[in-house]
Amino acid sequence: MKKIIGLSIIVILAVGMYIYNSHNIFENKDPVIISQDYVYLNEIASEDGEDLDGYEKAILFEPEKESTKHLSIDSEELKYVVSKNGTISGKLIVENKSDNEVTTYNRFFQGGVKLNYRLEENNEEVESYKVVTPPNSRSEVEVTLEIDQKAQEEFSYLPLDTSQPADGSALSLLRYYVADKEIDSISGIENQSEAEEVEITEADMQSYDFVTRPSIEESADGNFTIQTSAALLQSDLTIYFLDEEYNILHTIDDYQVPTKQKTDLLLPTEFNQWLNDSEAIYMLYYSYEGKEIVKDFVEAVNGLKPYMTTQQNLIKYSKDDFHE
Repeated sequence: MKKIIGLSIIVILAVGMYIYNSHNIFENKDPVIISQDYVYLNEIASEDGEDLDGYEKAILFEPEKESTKHLSIDSEELKYVVSKNGTISGKLIVENKSDNEVTTYNRFFQGGVKLNYRLEENNEEVESYKVVTPPNSRSEVEVTLEIDQKAQEEFSYLPLDTSQPADGSALSLLRYYVADKEIDSISGIENQSEAEEVEITEADMQSYDFVTRPSIEESADGNFTIQTSAALLQSDLTIYFLDEEYNILHTIDDYQVPTKQKTDLLLPTEFNQWLNDSEAIYMLYYSYEGKEIVKDFVEAVNGLKPYMTTQQNLIKYSKDDFHE
C-alpha cells in the first residue's frame, strides 16, 4: 500500500501549535510574561533547515513537561498528556516575530462544555483570557485547568487569533488526548482495529481531499446545509454550533461521511435566526475523540490506513457571509 503523508498532522494535534509562514495582553497584566525567546519558531526552522525569517508566528498551549508523554512507533511519535486527577497545568504561548501585535482570545473546551481555568500568577479563574503579544516578542501565561476524564479523554484549546480569519484556511482549534497513566503497550489498541488496507491511486489523489471539509452553504430557497467534500477515506464527524460566547446552539453527533462521496445535511430552520441574533456563529468540528485518536495513529503507522484522518477546526460565520 502506498503511504501518502508522513503523519505531519500529529505535530499539530499533539503538540498543539499553529505555525504561520506569511507576512501579514489582554492588557499585559501580571500573568503575562514578555520576552524575545523564540523557542518553537527556532525549533521548526531548524527542523526544516530554513532561516527563521520564513516563520513569523507560533500559538500553542504547552502542558508542563512532567505530564507530557510520547507514544513512539518506528520513527513516528504521538505526544499526549497524562493526568491522574484531571488537573492539567501548562502555558499559553504566543511567539510573534512580525512587525504587528498579535491578539488572542484563549478558551478551553471539552465535549460541548466550556472550561474555566486558573491564571497561576494571580489565582484568578477565567473562561476566556485576552493576550496581546507585542511585535517581535514572545508572551506566556501559566494556567491550570480541570477536565472531566470520565466524560471525555481529551480537551480542546481555542486561541482565537484576531489577525487570522477563522475561515478554515488555517487551523483554529487544537486538541489534546489525555490519559490517566502512561501508555505502555499498544497491543490492546491494535486488537481493536477494524481498519482495512486501502489502495489509493494517483488519480484518486487528484480527485479527492485527504480528509473531508465541511462548510455551511445557503440554498436558493433560503435553507442552510452542511456540505462535506468527497474524501479518500471515511470520516465520522462531531459538529458543534456556538454563538460568539461559545455557548452551544446545536450539536450533530457521529455524522458519517462515506468514502469518496459528498454529503449535504439540512440544518435546523433556527440557523437563520442564530445568524441574525449574533455577531458570529462558529462551527467547531472534529473526527475521532479520546482513545480513537491513539487508535487512528496506530493504524496509520502500522500501514492499515495511508495516513491519519483525525482532524479538527473552528470556522466563523456571520450573516454577511450569506445575505446580500
